[in-house]
Amino acid sequence: MTAPSSSSPRRNHQYPIDDHDLISKLPDELLQMVLSNLSTEEAVRTSVLSSRWVDVWKWRSYLVLDMNMVLDSTPKERLQQVSVQWARLMTKVINNHRGRLERCTIQHYKSQCKDGTLQSWIDSVTGLKHTKDLTLINYIPAIRHYKRANLLSLHPYTFSHHSLSSLSLCGFSLIGPDAFCKCKNLKTLNLINIVISQASVLSGVLAAFSSLEVIVLNVNFLNPRGVLKIENNNLKFLQLSYLNEIDRMEVYATCLDVLAIRCIKVKRDNFILVAPNIEVNKNSWLDNHSRNDCPHLYCNVSSFLAQVETNIWHKILGSDFIDMRRYAYLSVSVDITDPKEVEILEEVLLMWTNGLLELEIFFKEEFCAFVSRLVMQKPVIVLNMMIETSSFPPTKKFNAEAAVAKLMELKYYKNVKIECF
Repeated sequence: MTAPSSSSPRRNHQYPIDDHDLISKLPDELLQMVLSNLSTEEAVRTSVLSSRWVDVWKWRSYLVLDMNMVLDSTPKERLQQVSVQWARLMTKVINNHRGRLERCTIQHYKSQCKDGTLQSWIDSVTGLKHTKDLTLINYIPAIRHYKRANLLSLHPYTFSHHSLSSLSLCGFSLIGPDAFCKCKNLKTLNLINIVISQASVLSGVLAAFSSLEVIVLNVNFLNPRGVLKIENNNLKFLQLSYLNEIDRMEVYATCLDVLAIRCIKVKRDNFILVAPNIEVNKNSWLDNHSRNDCPHLYCNVSSFLAQVETNIWHKILGSDFIDMRRYAYLSVSVDITDPKEVEILEEVLLMWTNGLLELEIFFKEEFCAFVSRLVMQKPVIVLNMMIETSSFPPTKKFNAEAAVAKLMELKYYKNVKIECF
């Protein structure tokens, strides 16, 4: 994996300048720029090139410690031995690194979960390196099903360091919230390919994160019963994906701006959503017509989505990280008089490469011209569009519906259905 560019803090180290070693005369900034295009493994190897390179990699702001590439080509009977050898090398890299880390990704084998190595790594990169963004990926061989993911057993308060703001876990089994106690520091939580005994356990884990603004869930429940409850008034982005049917799901989030449904199994009457910013009119994804596994996105275009530091929503929605289909149903609330909101909406629409089954837009202002422009966008194929006019004054309602009728008379719209409700 190639690490992104990073800036190095000013160092007080002085190196003897060898007239025959031209690299020694280069400034730190230039050397860091070179290293930014290398993987962590390649960057560490540069320490043998010159005396000037010895410590440069140690000031990188991003580390990727990945033994998966090696384990993929390792015979099953040698996985344990090879993983232990690589774990020692990874520990050495962490210990030799200087300064703080913006991001750190650790991909490991089950041995490191059991022998305390993973706990030690986490303590080092959070407590000593003050990592802001931590990703832990448990290696699961192709011959094993992810339901047998390794148990993540860590000390209480493991993820409570004040510097840690984003946590991603992939390929683990969780049995309780102990490691997540007092995690008021975290803003983003990604649980990908996670195995959990039942929905109530996940409810308890999420309750420990009162400050979360972004939650991404791709989980598998061993017991297909129970209630999944998410209650968080700071939450702004929620993405859900679980393959098991559960009794009920409840979401209470007064600040929620984006609800992304990839695949969930819960009956319509058993899904409770209390989120004033999310406009859900038809709930077609819960209509029991074999579409409850069809991806949906409900989005309130707001200033939150416009913030650069929270653009994770765009990265997640535009990513194929968990190998699932694009969203087929989209519901958006937008103020078309706000240029920034219109820009964000266009970004969302451009994520679709195979078209939409249904598009639902709640306009905070006039809409007709925008609807015409929207439907004619080549990258977006809209089969159904719903426009809410029931709340309009009588005259405005009449004019809006007349305008829609005129649009539908155009030949361009022969494969498009626009309805007012």
